[in-house]
Amino acid sequence: MDVVLSEMDVVLSEFDVGLSELLVGLSELNVVLSEFDAVLSEMDVVLSEFDVSELNVGLSELDVGLSELYVVLSELDVGLSELDLMLTQLDVALSEMDVVLSELDVVLSAFDVVLSELDVVLSAFDVGLSELGVRLSELNVVLSEFIAVL
Repeated sequence: MDVVLSEMDVVLSEFDVGLSELLVGLSELNVVLSEFDAVLSEMDVVLSEFDVSELNVGLSELDVGLSELYVVLSELDVGLSELDLMLTQLDVALSEMDVVLSELDVVLSAFDVVLSELDVVLSAFDVGLSELGVRLSELNVVLSEFIAVL
């Protein structure tokens, strides 16, 4: 029986240690809960000072600002569309100008051919004038001889 009593005494001692540890744990939990209660009290103070109407005013102002931004972006989109149209028209005009320049190049090439032919004609005319000069000189000699004969 002494052995049983001794074992019971050991078990009761361990139970007493466990209860002491439980009391320490509960004390620590009580401290944590007190700190949590303090945090909740601070949150209550902050929330009571928080003015929802100021937030609503801020959100309304933000909404107005976003609406104005949307209007500006819409106007920018219209402006970019107009710019795109102008660039397309410029591209068309440049293409037409390229066609005109190509036609002008053809005309200038034809004019160059005409000038080359005119150069040939003028060279032939120059040769003809030279031959005429020679013939006139010969005629002059013949006339001089004819006058001398007379």
